[in-house]
Amino acid sequence: MTGSAEIPFSRTISVAHVPDKGLQGRVEASAEERSLIAGLLDLVALDELSFDYTLSRQGGERFMLAGTAQARVTQACVLSLDPIESEPSIQVSAQFWPETELAMSADSDGAIEVDPDEDGPEPIVDGQIDIGHLAYEHFAASLDPYPKKSEATFDWSDARAGSNDEGMDGPFAALKSLKEQT
Repeated sequence: MTGSAEIPFSRTISVAHVPDKGLQGRVEASAEERSLIAGLLDLVALDELSFDYTLSRQGGERFMLAGTAQARVTQACVLSLDPIESEPSIQVSAQFWPETELAMSADSDGAIEVDPDEDGPEPIVDGQIDIGHLAYEHFAASLDPYPKKSEATFDWSDARAGSNDEGMDGPFAALKSLKEQT
Protein backbone atom coordinates (compact mmCIF):
# COMPACT_ATOMS: atom_id res chain seq x y z
CA MET A 1 0.00 0.00 0.00
CA THR A 2 1.41 3.33 -1.05
CA GLY A 3 0.46 7.00 -1.35
CA SER A 4 0.17 8.94 -4.58
CA ALA A 5 0.98 12.54 -5.52
CA GLU A 6 -2.07 12.83 -7.82
CA ILE A 7 -4.57 11.63 -5.22
CA PRO A 8 -4.38 13.17 -1.74
CA PHE A 9 -5.11 9.86 0.08
CA SER A 10 -4.31 6.71 -1.86
CA ARG A 11 -3.97 3.19 -0.52
CA THR A 12 -4.05 0.44 -3.09
CA ILE A 13 -4.57 -3.25 -2.63
CA SER A 14 -3.62 -5.79 -5.26
CA VAL A 15 -6.63 -8.01 -5.98
CA ALA A 16 -4.21 -10.92 -6.47
CA HIS A 17 -3.40 -10.70 -2.74
CA VAL A 18 -7.00 -10.81 -1.50
CA PRO A 19 -7.62 -14.26 0.03
CA ASP A 20 -10.83 -16.19 -0.71
CA LYS A 21 -12.09 -15.44 2.82
CA GLY A 22 -11.60 -11.69 2.21
CA LEU A 23 -9.46 -9.07 3.83
CA GLN A 24 -9.97 -6.69 6.73
CA GLY A 25 -7.84 -3.74 7.64
CA ARG A 26 -7.41 -0.12 8.54
CA VAL A 27 -5.69 2.69 6.66
CA GLU A 28 -4.85 6.11 8.07
CA ALA A 29 -3.89 9.35 6.37
CA SER A 30 -0.46 10.66 7.35
CA ALA A 31 0.03 14.17 8.73
CA GLU A 32 1.26 15.31 5.31
CA GLU A 33 -1.79 13.81 3.56
CA ARG A 34 -4.16 15.37 6.12
CA SER A 35 -2.53 18.76 5.59
CA LEU A 36 -2.91 18.43 1.81
CA ILE A 37 -6.57 17.36 2.15
CA ALA A 38 -7.29 20.24 4.54
CA GLY A 39 -5.92 22.66 1.96
CA LEU A 40 -7.87 21.09 -0.90
CA LEU A 41 -11.14 21.11 1.04
CA ASP A 42 -10.62 24.53 2.70
CA LEU A 43 -10.62 23.08 6.22
CA VAL A 44 -9.16 24.75 9.28
CA ALA A 45 -7.71 21.39 10.35
CA LEU A 46 -7.97 17.68 9.69
CA ASP A 47 -6.61 15.88 12.74
CA GLU A 48 -7.62 12.35 11.73
CA LEU A 49 -8.79 10.47 8.65
CA SER A 50 -8.96 6.70 8.83
CA PHE A 51 -10.86 3.91 7.12
CA ASP A 52 -11.72 0.52 8.63
CA TYR A 53 -12.69 -1.82 5.81
CA THR A 54 -13.62 -5.31 4.72
CA LEU A 55 -12.83 -6.35 1.15
CA SER A 56 -14.52 -9.55 0.00
CA ARG A 57 -14.66 -11.51 -3.22
CA GLN A 58 -18.03 -11.53 -4.99
CA GLY A 59 -17.34 -14.20 -7.58
CA GLY A 60 -15.02 -14.02 -10.53
CA GLU A 61 -12.86 -10.96 -10.29
CA ARG A 62 -15.51 -8.79 -8.63
CA PHE A 63 -15.06 -7.43 -5.13
CA MET A 64 -17.18 -5.72 -2.49
CA LEU A 65 -15.68 -3.09 -0.21
CA ALA A 66 -17.51 -1.99 2.93
CA GLY A 67 -16.33 0.02 5.87
CA THR A 68 -16.39 3.19 7.91
CA ALA A 69 -14.34 6.33 7.31
CA GLN A 70 -13.78 8.39 10.43
CA ALA A 71 -12.36 11.87 10.79
CA ARG A 72 -11.72 14.68 13.24
CA VAL A 73 -12.21 17.88 11.30
CA THR A 74 -12.38 21.61 11.99
CA GLN A 75 -14.24 23.88 9.58
CA ALA A 76 -14.81 27.65 9.74
CA CYS A 77 -18.33 28.92 10.42
CA VAL A 78 -19.57 30.72 7.29
CA LEU A 79 -20.98 33.57 9.41
CA SER A 80 -18.56 34.12 12.28
CA LEU A 81 -15.46 32.28 10.99
CA ASP A 82 -15.30 30.59 14.42
CA PRO A 83 -13.96 27.03 14.32
CA ILE A 84 -16.51 24.20 14.23
CA GLU A 85 -15.18 20.79 15.23
CA SER A 86 -16.86 17.55 14.21
CA GLU A 87 -16.13 13.85 14.10
CA PRO A 88 -18.00 12.42 11.12
CA SER A 89 -18.36 8.68 10.70
CA ILE A 90 -19.12 7.84 7.07
CA GLN A 91 -20.38 4.48 5.84
CA VAL A 92 -18.67 3.43 2.61
CA SER A 93 -19.57 0.58 0.30
CA ALA A 94 -18.67 -0.04 -3.30
CA GLN A 95 -18.39 -2.81 -5.82
CA PHE A 96 -15.21 -3.16 -7.85
CA TRP A 97 -15.17 -4.82 -11.25
CA PRO A 98 -12.37 -5.38 -13.74
CA GLU A 99 -12.30 -2.68 -16.41
CA THR A 100 -12.98 -5.29 -19.10
CA GLU A 101 -16.24 -6.34 -17.38
CA LEU A 102 -17.29 -2.71 -17.04
CA ALA A 103 -16.72 -2.21 -20.78
CA MET A 104 -18.68 -5.37 -21.67
CA SER A 105 -21.62 -4.46 -19.42
CA ALA A 106 -22.01 -1.01 -20.98
CA ASP A 107 -24.93 -0.52 -23.35
CA SER A 108 -24.61 1.06 -26.80
CA ASP A 109 -24.37 4.54 -25.25
CA GLY A 110 -21.52 3.48 -22.97
CA ALA A 111 -23.69 3.64 -19.83
CA ILE A 112 -23.71 0.83 -17.29
CA GLU A 113 -27.06 -0.47 -16.10
CA VAL A 114 -27.09 -0.12 -12.31
CA ASP A 115 -29.60 0.24 -9.49
CA PRO A 116 -30.39 3.99 -9.23
CA ASP A 117 -30.23 3.79 -5.43
CA GLU A 118 -26.63 2.55 -5.51
CA ASP A 119 -23.43 3.87 -7.00
CA GLY A 120 -22.17 1.96 -10.01
CA PRO A 121 -19.23 -0.36 -9.79
CA GLU A 122 -15.77 1.15 -9.54
CA PRO A 123 -13.03 -0.07 -11.89
CA ILE A 124 -10.19 -2.30 -10.81
CA VAL A 125 -7.27 -0.53 -12.46
CA ASP A 126 -4.16 -2.56 -13.29
CA GLY A 127 -5.21 -5.21 -10.76
CA GLN A 128 -5.42 -2.61 -7.96
CA ILE A 129 -8.27 -1.29 -5.79
CA ASP A 130 -7.67 2.15 -4.30
CA ILE A 131 -9.50 2.05 -0.98
CA GLY A 132 -7.92 5.25 0.32
CA HIS A 133 -9.19 7.30 -2.60
CA LEU A 134 -12.72 5.94 -2.13
CA ALA A 135 -12.62 6.81 1.58
CA TYR A 136 -11.38 10.33 0.71
CA GLU A 137 -14.19 10.86 -1.83
CA HIS A 138 -16.87 9.80 0.66
CA PHE A 139 -15.34 11.98 3.37
CA ALA A 140 -15.18 15.03 1.09
CA ALA A 141 -18.78 14.52 -0.04
CA SER A 142 -19.97 14.26 3.58
CA LEU A 143 -18.66 17.67 4.62
CA ASP A 144 -21.15 20.48 5.21
CA PRO A 145 -20.45 22.99 2.42
CA TYR A 146 -21.78 25.85 4.60
CA PRO A 147 -20.92 25.00 8.20
CA LYS A 148 -22.67 27.27 10.70
CA LYS A 149 -22.43 27.37 14.46
CA SER A 150 -25.87 26.98 16.00
CA GLU A 151 -25.61 30.31 17.85
CA ALA A 152 -24.21 32.27 14.88
CA THR A 153 -26.59 34.79 13.32
CA PHE A 154 -26.47 37.08 10.34
CA ASP A 155 -27.53 40.56 11.50
CA TRP A 156 -27.18 42.89 8.58
CA SER A 157 -29.12 46.02 7.86
CA ASP A 158 -28.90 48.50 5.04
CA ALA A 159 -28.85 52.06 6.32
CA ARG A 160 -30.34 53.16 3.01
CA ALA A 161 -33.19 50.65 3.13
CA GLY A 162 -35.53 53.05 4.94
CA SER A 163 -34.62 56.10 2.87
CA ASN A 164 -36.65 57.36 -0.05
CA ASP A 165 -35.59 57.65 -3.67
CA GLU A 166 -34.17 61.15 -3.15
CA GLY A 167 -30.87 59.81 -1.84
CA MET A 168 -30.57 57.08 -4.48
CA ASP A 169 -26.95 56.54 -5.39
CA GLY A 170 -26.96 52.89 -6.44
CA PRO A 171 -26.81 51.40 -9.92
CA PHE A 172 -30.27 52.77 -10.79
CA ALA A 173 -29.40 56.40 -10.02
CA ALA A 174 -28.26 56.95 -13.62
CA LEU A 175 -31.51 55.48 -14.93
CA LYS A 176 -33.50 57.76 -12.64
CA SER A 177 -31.68 60.81 -13.96
CA LEU A 178 -32.35 59.73 -17.55
CA LYS A 179 -36.04 59.28 -16.76
CA GLU A 180 -36.19 62.76 -15.24
CA GLN A 181 -34.65 64.26 -18.41
CA THR A 182 -37.48 62.95 -20.62
